[in-house]
Amino acid sequence: MNNYYRHSGKFGADGILFGLLAGMLLAIPAAFLYDYAIFEIDAVKLRILCPMGFGALIGAASGGVMYWGKVRNATAAGIVGGVASFFALYISWVAWTLHLLYPAKWVFNLTRPAIHPHSLWQLMVVVNAKGTWGYERGQPTVGTSLWLTWTAEALFVVGFGTLVAVALIKRLPFCERCNAWCTKRLAVYFAPSLQPAQIKALVESQDIGSLEKLPMGNKKQANFRADLHTCGVCHSLTTLSLVQNLPRNNKTLVDKLLVTPEQASAFRNLEMTRTAAVAAPAASPAK
Repeated sequence: MNNYYRHSGKFGADGILFGLLAGMLLAIPAAFLYDYAIFEIDAVKLRILCPMGFGALIGAASGGVMYWGKVRNATAAGIVGGVASFFALYISWVAWTLHLLYPAKWVFNLTRPAIHPHSLWQLMVVVNAKGTWGYERGQPTVGTSLWLTWTAEALFVVGFGTLVAVALIKRLPFCERCNAWCTKRLAVYFAPSLQPAQIKALVESQDIGSLEKLPMGNKKQANFRADLHTCGVCHSLTTLSLVQNLPRNNKTLVDKLLVTPEQASAFRNLEMTRTAAVAAPAASPAK
């Protein structure tokens, strides 16, 4: 049975606290920019992308700081990303309602209105009854439709914030012995000569001999990319991942498969051989 790397679940209070603070601090200026975008962008499709980008930005801030803080717990990272994103959403709603009251202004002191959520709720109920915007050449959205729109907005912002925060701390394996992320990486590209399931089976079986026989790939074209991540301190923890990069079909087929030192050495030899093969024609003198 294949043995995959999993985070230990450990984290420090400083990583969680600073991750939360980073997301919340960025939320304030980002909320003003977000509100400006949803007011000024007329295209519906672009407007839909705004809450996704807003949430992803907050999640990236929290996740990046938690990565720095060596958080290895996906649940904790998800909670931090979700809380920071919800705070950002709340701040954006406060700024949004203030702009409705004072349309000539875009930036406000949010301290006092932000500590009165009940007043914000009452104002949003009033706004919901009247509506504020509509689709192209349509009537303003009101009532149930507007509640559903706001609910979808909240799900996008919080959902993307949570997913991005978790993704950032799950990108790399972590060596508990050295208390360090495994940032040392080797990549080998294979041409898409096999079906995804076939090359996945080769990687999972750690059949380096069969991988050596596959045609070389180009990272600028459709390919399968095998990534070897190793602890740069002790070199004892090594994982192998396989990423599918095909037109409109990019996904991870193998995620951090633990490999033995012997298999890791064989993979490094494969990478060196292919690198030398690519460099050889360039080094040949012109006739």
